[in-house]
Amino acid sequence: MEIQVLKIFLMEEDINALLSRHIPADQPVREVQVRLTPEGVAIAGVYPTPFFRASFQTRWVLGLREGRLIAQLADLKVARVPPGMVRGMLLDMLAENLAPFEGMQVEDDTIVVDVERLALVNLGLTVRTHWTAIRSETGRVVLEADAADAGTVA
Repeated sequence: MEIQVLKIFLMEEDINALLSRHIPADQPVREVQVRLTPEGVAIAGVYPTPFFRASFQTRWVLGLREGRLIAQLADLKVARVPPGMVRGMLLDMLAENLAPFEGMQVEDDTIVVDVERLALVNLGLTVRTHWTAIRSETGRVVLEADAADAGTVA
């Protein structure tokens, strides 16, 4: 199969449904909600501590880097806790939870997704993509790829 042009719409409600099914039961984060806006991907939730329930909000800016999809942490707010104290802990927790997924990793303050590697490992497909755009809009994320030396699924 050969795909010449690809445009994917990831809808906010689909992402939230996926998260609700796949956040591990032993993960203390609760009430996670994703909101998609032109400014980026906003993720909010609650992290219980021994003393109080800490609500949090993050904002991730989407982009492309060397053929991979990226989400860079742009903003972090945590109730009653200075964000600087939590930032490293959040990124370490994300790195640990993404480690089992080949093709996904955390580099500094950025989640990096290698779609080709993910497809090969998880689906057994050889995928070559040439991502041309990623943008967050109200209620959805739009991914675009074209056939410039890529777009082929074998």
